[in-house]
Amino acid sequence: MYEKVKSHLLEGSASSLYNNLDVFIEDSEKDLNGGYDRMSFATVSKTNVSLVHYHRNGKITTSQVTNTQSKNCTALQARWCSLGHQDVLVVANFEGFLVYDSDGQLKLFWYSPSSEENLADGKSYCRAITCVSGKFICVGRFDGKVMVIMANKNTFSVCKTLHGHSTPITATDGLNNADNGDKVDFISADDSGTICTYRSSDEFEFVAMIPGSSVPCTSIKLLCNGLIAGGFLTGHIRIFDPVEATMLSEITAHTRAVSCMDATIDKEASLLICGSEDSFIRVWKVTRDDTITVTHEWSASIRDIQICGAKFCDPLGQAFAVSGYDSKEIMQFSRVY
Repeated sequence: MYEKVKSHLLEGSASSLYNNLDVFIEDSEKDLNGGYDRMSFATVSKTNVSLVHYHRNGKITTSQVTNTQSKNCTALQARWCSLGHQDVLVVANFEGFLVYDSDGQLKLFWYSPSSEENLADGKSYCRAITCVSGKFICVGRFDGKVMVIMANKNTFSVCKTLHGHSTPITATDGLNNADNGDKVDFISADDSGTICTYRSSDEFEFVAMIPGSSVPCTSIKLLCNGLIAGGFLTGHIRIFDPVEATMLSEITAHTRAVSCMDATIDKEASLLICGSEDSFIRVWKVTRDDTITVTHEWSASIRDIQICGAKFCDPLGQAFAVSGYDSKEIMQFSRVY
């Protein structure tokens, strides 16, 4: 169903972090391989963020984003966020988070919980970045809180803090449409496996809590028809209803921890990709009619690689990219017929 078609080399090797890959689509015109005219990839490499930019004409450029606040501070995640009027690169680390322009060259904002709240050094790390409704950036914290950041041109401010969790935030996801109506469009997960769901249309109205079982939820994604997929340290993927807070399906997906997930969102079905430290990449199809149907579409093992990131490169799931721990290679796969 998929085959490897390209490799892109980073300046630094990927750190051993969950969900350590992001893809930024800079042009909406598809090429023949199911990718886009120009794409950028980002992975955390120790204290830096390594970027590689691929262009249709074959030109490839690389760069690194250095933490200008503290050069020895380990980065934990990097995500591009589209805010309607601008695209930004958000980098979370052990001291807080930074917001850059989309190229990672110009620092626009810096926030540290320790400096704002008089916390002890090393107890203010941030991770789990997502964009919601095209106007909010959400960043998880060490203490279970989620910061909601609003942008006004190049001015950023923390406008709200969510208090649904009691253990460190591990993953978040959100719908980035301008108008999500009354849908659940933001979800967060923590070290205990607890998942909280929200509606951002009414100042982040809390909807439901899905209790955890003391097993960390390492990845989380919103799917079609309001479903949630959570990946866990045990290798399981669980499908939940975000309003009723009930588990609808459970998949024994991997023999080791689910290290990354991504999904396409369609009215009728979602493609869900997951990767693991067991070296396997798997693609699932999730549909919801009267019942939940999960079908295994494709899988492959990438030899001698502990998968730490996987992201679709287009909304239809025609292509995806994969990163691996201690590797400088970004592997791009495309659908074959």
